[in-house]
Amino acid sequence: MKKPLSIIALLMALMLLATACQPSEPAAEEPTSTPSPSPSPTVIAWTPEPTITPRPMSNVEPLEEGERALLIDPINTPTLTPLNYTYVSKTSDAMGISYEVPSTWVEEVVPDNNRAVVYTEPYDEMHQVPATLTIAMSEYSSNQTTADADTEIDRQIQQLREQYPDGFEVTSKATRNAMGQEGRYVTYWLEVLPEGAEDMLRMRGRCFVIPIGSNLYMIRTLHPANWNSEYDDKVFRHVVSTMKVL
Repeated sequence: MKKPLSIIALLMALMLLATACQPSEPAAEEPTSTPSPSPSPTVIAWTPEPTITPRPMSNVEPLEEGERALLIDPINTPTLTPLNYTYVSKTSDAMGISYEVPSTWVEEVVPDNNRAVVYTEPYDEMHQVPATLTIAMSEYSSNQTTADADTEIDRQIQQLREQYPDGFEVTSKATRNAMGQEGRYVTYWLEVLPEGAEDMLRMRGRCFVIPIGSNLYMIRTLHPANWNSEYDDKVFRHVVSTMKVL
């Protein structure tokens, strides 16, 4: 029996929390003075990408690279209209930030971790499969750098590669600013098989990590690749541009 997307997403988040890194034991004293080991994270694991449960694709033509879906039942209709969002402001005291997201997207806070939240596009608004947006914060005991951001991106990408091995590709890391700080990001692609379809569906996402003080902030998106220009501009870029430290 197919489980609702929100339930599967939260179950996957709990699995990651159960396997999160724990602080290491202090190193044994040596006769001579040695540098202290680097502090370990205080807690806070991040959520994996929610498992995708696409709607059937039986009434949608197979897509060529760069094409958008055309309805063929009962007759061909014009290319789907561009996304048209209104936005709502969100404030997270636990993460210490505010930002704007599409007002109709469904919010799911990870149980026992109020520093990670997943927003999912409603089924009646989605284009082939629901798009997702994940915002999270991890707190460390020392100031974080872009090198730490690179390490976290590598961890996120490895988890995504294991979760979605089909057609997985990723770009090299690049620099982008948010909340007055320099961060690091990658673009990635993966494939899913929509229910009732013979061909895999190409998905595209971004993973962006910003070091601010002793915290690392992550913004991660995933959406149908053929709608990238719309989702990238009206979800990823909009959320990033509106993020502020409280």
